[in-house]
Amino acid sequence: MTVEDAQAAVKAGAKAIILSNHGGRQVDGAPSSLEVALEIHEEDPDLFNQIEVYADGGVRYGTDVLKLLALGVKAVGLGRPFVCLNVPILTWT
Repeated sequence: MTVEDAQAAVKAGAKAIILSNHGGRQVDGAPSSLEVALEIHEEDPDLFNQIEVYADGGVRYGTDVLKLLALGVKAVGLGRPFVCLNVPILTWT
């Protein structure tokens, strides 16, 4: 959940990464997927072109999904909200 982790994944030859804090339930104070995507965009925006980035966890609002997609994330997982509501899964192509 850091820019350095994403850079290490690229160097190791990973095809994709998933930004996930498990909804923040597992580690108190863990950054949200949106916070990490913003950090990547600010420090090394080309990472979004080098590797596919997906996000899951810590998404609270529909606007969070749109922000993640606008930053370069390919798809956003909607676990808990999807279970409770009939929400389509959004992807950016």
